[in-house]
Amino acid sequence: MSPAQLAATNLTSSPQSTPAQPSSFADVVKTSIRSALEEDKAKQEVIIQRLPENNRDVADVHEICAKAEVIVKPTAVTRLGKSHPNRPRIVKVTSPSTFDARTFRFKVEESKATISDSFPNICCRPARTRDQQARHKTLGPEVYKLNQNAKSGLESFSLRPNGKRGCSNKAVKGLYLNARSIASVNKSRNKLVELRHLLSSFSAQILAISETWLTDAISDHEVLPDSFNVYRKDRSTTQPSKRGGGILLAIDTNIESNRRDDLENDFVIIVFEIICERRFKIAVILCYKPPDSDSASFNASLTTILDNVYREFQDVCMLGDFNLPAIDWRHPDRCSRATDSEFVCITQSHSLEQINFNPSNAI
Repeated sequence: MSPAQLAATNLTSSPQSTPAQPSSFADVVKTSIRSALEEDKAKQEVIIQRLPENNRDVADVHEICAKAEVIVKPTAVTRLGKSHPNRPRIVKVTSPSTFDARTFRFKVEESKATISDSFPNICCRPARTRDQQARHKTLGPEVYKLNQNAKSGLESFSLRPNGKRGCSNKAVKGLYLNARSIASVNKSRNKLVELRHLLSSFSAQILAISETWLTDAISDHEVLPDSFNVYRKDRSTTQPSKRGGGILLAIDTNIESNRRDDLENDFVIIVFEIICERRFKIAVILCYKPPDSDSASFNASLTTILDNVYREFQDVCMLGDFNLPAIDWRHPDRCSRATDSEFVCITQSHSLEQINFNPSNAI
């Protein structure tokens, strides 16, 4: 190879072999300052999702401020992204300061009930920097896959505003009703169809029913879909000579649960446990007290069950039909009958509080 060819070869290959030059100190400082400024700017911004597009964004945001009692008004309101036929674009709301942005978001979330009359379904979140947005796009499919493969129906994965992955417990929806025969079918009503419609409408994961009127001639899958684990105590097992009665507890198969018949007795009571994240357990007790049953015997039986349950569980939910219409749960201390007062004392001594004041005869 001639000297000229060798020189040409060296000149041609030199760009490939030269290592990349490290960033100068000045470049690093510029990048850090730019990133800090962008982060500070994002902290002054709030993103509103699902706000309808009607060419009056500024007026809508000011109305939201008025309903949420936000004193400091935003300095700018901007729609972001490309128009979509099926959903409104997000709205960026810029506040004068980071504190004002946090206040805006807090007050809007706190006043959702008031705001929902005019702007249903809107929600707020912090704005993101470009780096955080890129991280969300990268981790989004991963979080979706985690939620699809979640072992427990009580776990939910999400992306937090800072771009980190989070895991939390999901709220569980429960539905309770007194059915007076869920298998009843006649010319005007089909209660099994109505029951499945209720389940679909409420997206309930736990279903509790008293007065099922079921017998062993009716199987679980005739009553509920296979997506539920069903626990029953029919009257045919407690009082074979009588019709009616009976209770049923059903729980979504995605939620780990076990029946605890070792904590039950001959009364119409079912006990089961829900197993949550980190093996945390909740006891659920379903009761039915027939109107003609002996209240003193029922109270004694219930006391025994609650005592045994509380030896193992800290969190307990009890529901059912106790046929105690004389008790006013808004004033439980004003009972006219001794057995009613005794029942109230049983609930209070076991730290149980009434949370439902509405009729439960749903179907």
